[in-house]
Parts: sequence; structure tokens; C-alpha cells
Amino acid sequence: CPGDGVPCRCRDVCCLVPGLHSGVCEGSGLPRQPPSSVAATMAKNMCYAAQQVLHERDREVRGAVGCPVAMTSKQEKESQGRGTTYWCKSGQDLWKLKTQQPHLFARQGAQEGGVVRRRALPPGFEETSKPGWLYNPERQVHLEEATQRALWFDKSAGVYRELEQGQDLSGSLSLSSGAAAGSAPPSGQQARHVVIMDLHKAAEALKLDLSHFDRPAAMLAVYGKSTGAVPAEVAARALHEKLLKRLCGFLARWPDEALQAAVIESLAAVVSDPAGEGGAATAVGLLLGSRLVAAAGHGATCCLAEVSPSGAATVRHSVSAGSAELNASCIALRGSGIECVFLLTEVMGEEAVAAAARHAAKGRPRAGAIALLREPREGTTSKARASACARLVWAAEEAGRAGQPAKRPRLEPAQDAKVRCRQILLKYVGCRQAVDPVRRRPVRRTQAQAEAALVEVLAEIDAHGDAAFAKQCRAVSECSSSLKGGDLVGDVGWLARPVEKPGEKPSREVASRQAVVRAAFALDVGEVSDVLLSDDGVHVLQRRA
Repeated sequence: CPGDGVPCRCRDVCCLVPGLHSGVCEGSGLPRQPPSSVAATMAKNMCYAAQQVLHERDREVRGAVGCPVAMTSKQEKESQGRGTTYWCKSGQDLWKLKTQQPHLFARQGAQEGGVVRRRALPPGFEETSKPGWLYNPERQVHLEEATQRALWFDKSAGVYRELEQGQDLSGSLSLSSGAAAGSAPPSGQQARHVVIMDLHKAAEALKLDLSHFDRPAAMLAVYGKSTGAVPAEVAARALHEKLLKRLCGFLARWPDEALQAAVIESLAAVVSDPAGEGGAATAVGLLLGSRLVAAAGHGATCCLAEVSPSGAATVRHSVSAGSAELNASCIALRGSGIECVFLLTEVMGEEAVAAAARHAAKGRPRAGAIALLREPREGTTSKARASACARLVWAAEEAGRAGQPAKRPRLEPAQDAKVRCRQILLKYVGCRQAVDPVRRRPVRRTQAQAEAALVEVLAEIDAHGDAAFAKQCRAVSECSSSLKGGDLVGDVGWLARPVEKPGEKPSREVASRQAVVRAAFALDVGEVSDVLLSDDGVHVLQRRA
């Protein structure tokens, strides 16, 4: 090779660079002089530049207009300046990376048939840099895979604590509840009541996690009115949210004393007057699995009673506060029999507890709450009062009641597609049609008065049986079905099971009627229902078939 930069016949790129190789040029066969190290480095760089020149020249030749040669897809990409691969710029070999740095491929799954196999992880958890530990960023919980031990970081104390896993007691403990409010005076404020049957679902709506508490979890609260106190409506809206946030802030096991303090502090922040002049009469019953937190203040009462199947009640524990102080107590449930929680915005007498227990024993907690509002001398009252009743039945008691097996869940749609009922209806001012179609006169009673009247009707039915139902239906019912004769008195025909369409929210009127129909499906043949409320009025049903 002459070394003057003129390519020889072999068109070797190296022949364009003087002194690049030692030895013999393949084209001319002339000997070359061995280059120095500096000259070799410069020559190598010039060789790469020359190679780029050749690529540009070949691309121009292939892309010339009128070229008769058809290019492949790879050649076309190279002619457009994209997709070109220069092997002289390739990185480190993959096999070397796997040998020298195996940790980079630790998470790579074994591939068989094009499918990547990954080990299953618990929902919401992901792997961490520490082997054997998983992390849930949503709940901020660490999980040790070997022992399944879950830890959470307590920011207030700066330590990791054991995560409590709540137990589900819904299979052995059934819960039903009801609440009522008395008629408010013309110039006064209405008392309020709040019943939350599923605190876990309420916590999910607030994007909170309550899984460290046992199920079922429920809250009942009643709010009255006192001089200088905050409005009952404001307290009713704020207490459950404040209490849930407090309970979800500590994910370990809650001691009884800590639960009492949490309820008292939440009550004080909501119902107490900032000026210190008074507070709303409030009673709260917080059910957390097999524990009950009862709290009361400013004259209200919350008590836990054991109820026999015949309706006899024995008050086991009572929390009452006649002053501005707030009292609370954490009680462990018996785990057997029937237990009832009664709440009232004033002092609760023994006669009121006995009357409420008789209805609660028959599965009518709303009627029991209405019975708490009745006074022995006046029957009903116009004071702004509220009451609530929760009925707790353990599975052993439900199975052995009256020597009969426990109620089985009605799951067969063909068998329970329809039920037949008769009813006693009382209308009130504010219902959909406040006119008595039987007596053809307007209705002037309030909702509280209609509910109290039906509680008296239930007492008559309990005392005299089915014959009393037909008699009371003809005497007081304000439904046109009460004009039917014989055994058809009060008959409303066959009721079909309500069908819920996904994504469709029914109107208030439709929802209230569906609630009454669902209550009818929950009855046994011949059983009398609780006091039911709808836009049509106040109902008492009896299932006939």
C-alpha cells in the first residue's frame, strides 16, 4: 500500500489510512510498515470516520432517483437514517453482566413458552430491597413472608408495632337496631339519632382502614338539646367521622381504657359548648365485635340489658350523666343469649326498659326504641327526645329459641320469589298522601304519634294473637285494604322481591317502598313485623304466605 490515501483495488477501508496495518495489503500484496501506538490510535479513529463516509456514500447510491435495485426494509430504514446498527459501538455483553452482576437479574422470572412466571404476592403488597419483607404503600404496613408478621410504624411514638387483625364474628352474632325521635315543640329543635350498622363500610367511604377491629362493628347515638349547647344536627353529622379518624390512627390492639378515652374526647369535641355553658344530651353505644363502649353525658343514658325470650329484662350495666361531665365504660359481652343496648336522651326508668325489652325480644328493635319515648302518665310527649335500641343475638340462642332450629338464610329465588302479607297503615302529616281514604278526612297526627299508636297495636296483637290483628286493622288502619271482608282484611296481595339494577340509584319514594318489601321477605309465615316507615305512612305487616 503506498500510504498516500488513495484506495487500492481491494477497496479495503484500511487501505485509505496510511500505516494502519502491518503486514501485506490483500489487494496489492505490498508490505506495510508497523505503525506506532499513537499513529495506530489516530488511524483507528480515522478508520471509523472513513467507515461513516462509506455508509453515507452507499446510502446515497441506493437512494438515488431511478435506481433499478429494490431495497429491503432494513436497507430502506438505513437509507432514511433510522434503525442503523453500528456494531463497533455495542455495549457490554449480556453474559458478562449476568456473570459479574447477578443482582441485576434477581427479579427476572423464568420464562417457559413465552410466559413469565412470578410468585404470587398478597393483594396490595410489593417487594422491597430487604429480602423476605413486603410493603403495602396504601396501608403503610410491612409484612414478613416467613412468619406472616405484620408491622406498622407508629409516628407518634417512633416505633414499629404489631398490626392487629380483627376477627369476624358475624357468623355467631347477629345485629339489628332501630331508632326514633319524639315530636319537637313548636319553637324548639328536633332531636337527632344516628345508626351506623357497618362501621367498616363507613370507614371505606372516608378512605380509612378499620380492619384491625372485630366485626360486626356498629355505632348508635342519640342527641338531645340543652341550654347553650351546640345544635343536635351539627353533633349528629360530626361525631362518627371524628371518632372513625381517631380509631383508624392506631392499628394495634386497643385497650379498654384507650377506647373509653377516644369516645369521651370525640364527644367533648363535638357536643360540648365551647363557652362552657352546657352541652347536648348525648348517648353513644359503640359495638366492636364482642366489646361495647357505652358513653353518656348531659343527662342522657346508655345501658346494656340481658333479655330473656319471654321479654324479661335485667339491666347489666348503665352509664348515665346528670351533669356536664361525660362518662364512658367498656363492657365485654356475654357471648350467649339475647343482649340489648338502650339509649335515651334523658334518664331511663325501669318501666321504659321493661316495655322496650318486650318488643326487642320478639325482634322489633324499632318498636323498642319507640317504647322508650313513652311516659307512663302521658303516653307520648312533645319533648325533643330521641332513643335507640340494638338487639344482639348469639347463634346458640337463635338456634335454641323455642326449641326450633335457627332461621336459615333464604337463598332460593324460586321459593321466595313472592310473599303475601296484610298490613295496618297509619298516615302522618308529611307523607305522600296525608288523607284517610277509609274515613275520608285529612290526617293531622305527626310521625311520632303514628309510631306510638302502632306500638300500642303491637301490644294488643302480642296479647291476643291473629284475631287482634284483624280487629285492629278494621279499627285503625288507613289503607283501603282494611275494607275487605273475612280473612282478606288488610291483604295487600303478593309482593315481588325488589330487583336492584347495577349502577341505578332508586328515588327516595321507591327506596322506602323497597325497604318495606324486604322486611316482608325477612318474616316467617305468621310473624308480625317491626314498625316500618315509608313515604306512604307507618306500617305493621304480617306475612300470610
